[in-house]
Amino acid sequence: MGELTAILQQCADGNPLAPNHLIERVEAELRVLAHRTLAGEPSDIFFQTTMLVNETWLRLVNDCGRLSFQNRAHFYSAAATAMRRIAIDGARHRLRLKRSGPVQHVVLDEIPVAIPDETLLQLEAALPELTSIIGPLATSVVEHIFFAGYSKKDTAEILGITEHRLNTIWELARAKLRKLLTKEL
Repeated sequence: MGELTAILQQCADGNPLAPNHLIERVEAELRVLAHRTLAGEPSDIFFQTTMLVNETWLRLVNDCGRLSFQNRAHFYSAAATAMRRIAIDGARHRLRLKRSGPVQHVVLDEIPVAIPDETLLQLEAALPELTSIIGPLATSVVEHIFFAGYSKKDTAEILGITEHRLNTIWELARAKLRKLLTKEL
């Protein structure tokens, strides 16, 4: 059992000091993840890396103040999902503040680029259909590569699949999302 998995187990068991050890252990990686996530946001984004890490941490802690994750991969998957949801909430907020501009096509790639909020919301809305067509693993791959900015290698490791399988799923997901987004436009 790795060090991080042991700390996560202590958190699940209710050790009051474990969350402090956990944040010390994962803060640097969460900052990298937050920085990658914010790389795809407009330059006037209201979130900064520290704010995103803090908000993600709060979303990862359940109602009773305990963290409950099986292992490192589960924790970082949950963090990637939380950051995606925070980015989507930010896009919704900005769109409520200003409704303007045409929807632009987005090219799914490994490195997030500045994406118009409308397109980000369309992509978010297409994920449930992607899940129903291809499966939840495809949605997880998109979350990790596109939204969280993980490399394909890291994503494969986190999700516990081979890089070859990940590449197959990624290409299939990109093609299906391209079709879904084009249909909506």
